[in-house]
Amino acid sequence: MVKYQGLTVRYASPDRNGNFFCVFGDCIERDVARTRRQLRSHTISHHKGFVTGKRPRTPDEIKGTRRDVQKRCKTKAKVNEEARVAEAEDRRNRELNPMHRRARTPHNFREVFDEQDATSGMGVFGHSNCILAFLPSTIPHAGGGVFTNTNLEQGEMVTQFCGDIVLRTTPEEKFPPHLNHFYAIETHERNWIVGLSLPHHGYGLGSLINRVNKYSDKNCEFVETGKNKIFVQTTAVIQAGSELLTTYSHGYHLES
Repeated sequence: MVKYQGLTVRYASPDRNGNFFCVFGDCIERDVARTRRQLRSHTISHHKGFVTGKRPRTPDEIKGTRRDVQKRCKTKAKVNEEARVAEAEDRRNRELNPMHRRARTPHNFREVFDEQDATSGMGVFGHSNCILAFLPSTIPHAGGGVFTNTNLEQGEMVTQFCGDIVLRTTPEEKFPPHLNHFYAIETHERNWIVGLSLPHHGYGLGSLINRVNKYSDKNCEFVETGKNKIFVQTTAVIQAGSELLTTYSHGYHLES
């Protein structure tokens, strides 16, 4: 109970039906249902008091509210600072590398790229939605290389290893001698896929990915998912603008 301009202030709240009742215990009209305005007039005229729909806060509540406001302000300031730093870093990366794209966040989350994406526009050279680009490699004297236009998660299928399929007539048959100087992959069907040596419009870029001998530099690998179907699958998180690199293994053959 507090005083307001000389009047006794009481807190009044409505019942389930929205009716208000007098909050003074000695009132003979305590059971009469009223509106908020009617109750206020009744209280002033009969009890020299005043009612309000807003309960006065205790000192502890006031102190707690101040702490909450300060905490929210600090959190908002921290979020704004992180956003400012991220924006500055993103702007710097775009200036240094035109292929850079903003890092993924929950606000622009996408589904993981699969085989269907790799064979559609996302993994096909020359398509407007292609997530890959063929640019000068970061490896000295390696020529061109395959770079990603967007951030990639581990385990994503990004493109297909395209080329000519060479059927093996007998299990003992070796790599065809007339296909020298080409990279090729031996499939589970004991056949060969001789990769493209240059990017072709409408085909995957898997055969143009450069190889590295150091396993630590590897960020993707070739995976056979069907009959004579080889795809490139990421083995690590790859940032936009990075070159796709893989390592040699028994599945690759280079004849000279």
